[in-house]
Amino acid sequence: MIRVSVLALCYNHEAFLEEALTSLASLPSEVEVLVADDASSDRSPEILRRWQMKKPEWQFIFHEENRGNCATFNALLTMAKGDWVLDFATDDVLLPVQLLPWAKRADSVPGCGFCYADAFVFSRRGSPLRRFCAGRAVQSFPEGRILQDLFSPGLICPPAVLFSRRALLEIGGYNENLSYEDMDCWLRLARKYPVCRFPDAVIRYRQHPDSMSALVYRGRNRRHLQSTLTILREILDWPEFQPLPQQLRAFIRYHLRLCFFLQLPEEAGAFYQLLQSPELRDQWLSKLAGHCPGITEFYSLFRQARAEWKEIF
Repeated sequence: MIRVSVLALCYNHEAFLEEALTSLASLPSEVEVLVADDASSDRSPEILRRWQMKKPEWQFIFHEENRGNCATFNALLTMAKGDWVLDFATDDVLLPVQLLPWAKRADSVPGCGFCYADAFVFSRRGSPLRRFCAGRAVQSFPEGRILQDLFSPGLICPPAVLFSRRALLEIGGYNENLSYEDMDCWLRLARKYPVCRFPDAVIRYRQHPDSMSALVYRGRNRRHLQSTLTILREILDWPEFQPLPQQLRAFIRYHLRLCFFLQLPEEAGAFYQLLQSPELRDQWLSKLAGHCPGITEFYSLFRQARAEWKEIF
C-alpha cells in the first residue's frame, strides 16, 4: 500500500542533488518516489542517471525541453498513487523518519486538504539550522477552516506541506500560468477542505541566492509579483474576503512596500488599487515607486545585513 508519493523536482540542482536524493534513500516501502529533471543544463541529468541505476524502484522522468515547475509537478501528480503527496525540490533535504508520522497526522482529520508542518531553514552547507516557525506561539497555528489565516506572515513553509492527492486532483493541481503556485493552491484547497498541522520539522529548507523567492527581493522576478496580483484579483471576488480582512489587507500592504523598495511603479500601483479604503501612506508609497533612485540598493544592503545577522545568531 502506497501511503505517500514524493514528487522530486530537479532543475539545475547539481550542487545539492546528491544530498537531497540521499535523504530519500531510506524511505520505507509505503513511500513512492518519482523524480523528474526538467531539462537541466548542468550535470543534474548525469547524477540522476546514476541514481536510476542505484534505485530501480524509483521512477525517473527526463524532459528534453524545460516545461516549468508547475507543469512538471502536475505531470508527476497524474502518475502518483499515494494518498498524500509531497512536492519536494531537490535543493532541500527531507527528514525521512518524519514522513509517515506526518501522513498519520493528516489521516486523523477527515477530508483534510493538506497538512502543514515546521521546517529547519539554512542558507549554505555548515550554516546553523533555525526553525521556520521559531517565535510563533503554539496556539497561533490555526487548523480547520483557515482560509483567512493563510495571509499571516511566517505561517507555512512552502516545502513543508503534505497534500491530499485526491483533493489536489479535484482542484486541478497547480495553476501552470503562475509562478506563485503554492499560495494559490493553499487558498483553493483551504476554501474547500479542512487543514491540519504537524508540529515537528519535516525538512531542511535551503534558502540560496538563486531561489525564486530570493530573486523577488533583488527585483529580478517580477513575474512572481504579477502572479501574486493575479491571485489577489481572483480571491477578492470570493465572499469570504468581503469585506477585506485585516490579514489580507496587511498582506497587500507588505507587497506595496516591497514594490516601493524595489522601485517597481507598475506593480506598486496595482497593489495600491487592491486596497479598500487606502491610507495616505499607501498613496505616497504608490506615488514614490519609481521616483527614489538609490532606495533599492539601500534595501538590498539591509536585507543582506539582516541575513548575515541571522547566520551569526
